[in-house]
Amino acid sequence: MALLRRAVTDATNDAKRTTPSENASRIERKLWFALAPSQFAHEQLVSKGRSAVPILLQIIADSSQPAEIRDSAWHALICIGDPDVWPAFARAVKSKLLDRELASNWLWRKLLCDLETHPTEQKFAAIMDRLDRGDGLAQTRLELFDQRMRSDEKSEGFELLDPALHWFNRLYADDVDQRLAEEAPDALAFRIRELAKGYDPLTTIGLQLAVLTKQGLVEKFATVYPDPQRAVASKLCFLVHVEWMDEDPPPGWQKKLRNWYWANRARFTYDASRRRFVLPTGATRPNEALVTPTAWRFCSKCGQKSDAIEKDCPTCGKPFRSR
Repeated sequence: MALLRRAVTDATNDAKRTTPSENASRIERKLWFALAPSQFAHEQLVSKGRSAVPILLQIIADSSQPAEIRDSAWHALICIGDPDVWPAFARAVKSKLLDRELASNWLWRKLLCDLETHPTEQKFAAIMDRLDRGDGLAQTRLELFDQRMRSDEKSEGFELLDPALHWFNRLYADDVDQRLAEEAPDALAFRIRELAKGYDPLTTIGLQLAVLTKQGLVEKFATVYPDPQRAVASKLCFLVHVEWMDEDPPPGWQKKLRNWYWANRARFTYDASRRRFVLPTGATRPNEALVTPTAWRFCSKCGQKSDAIEKDCPTCGKPFRSR
């Protein structure tokens, strides 16, 4: 317990030393973080998985702790992604115990993969209500991904990569675990073991480790994973985030991903133990024709479309209705 509390303090100090420019790109931010002096205490906390959750919840409930310490504890909880944490997160935001801007940044950038960068106050409040009720983020994620899958049909589709990897375990149009089983079974076994601890190393701290590996600085992650774990963790994250990401995208991958998604949309269930959506065994139908569900709702007065997150129209305040 004392070591975990110390790690929260160390994570706070790391954050102060490793703050890149606000205009830095995603990769630049991770590179800055990797090269800056850091104990990687945040990553240590995340790698503890669900065993760290009770003490982190104690820290955020302790009003005698400085706000920056409680924020570091929240950051680790958000990345671990334990579904039991969401009601407490929503209540902290509503009661102003957690900074609204910071909470919004975590929600959209870390939990919803930047699928919407400028949420309305009404939408943010509606999602907090869902979390407070214990409904979790699964439905919100599906609704936002529905929007992105519709709206990006004429684009290059690279905005789909992060949510597809995080929520559906797919890189381009391929299942990541199937490819790992063929090319790096030891890396897949490591991922499965860590998932059993209550976090996914690939989608929580994997990009940081991949950047360190690319820069030849993987030894800096010794505070997170001792040998021989560090070598196989590095292999997992480097393969997916660097080697496979840098490959030429397979021709037609966007269409294949959409076909797979819409063909199976009604079958997805969220598996909290694997931190992603899964399908019943044998349910996937990857070659079915594209079928777009009719999930839109419309304002009863002005006709504006809704993605089913908001209850009322933000333009005129009238309720949304299905057609």
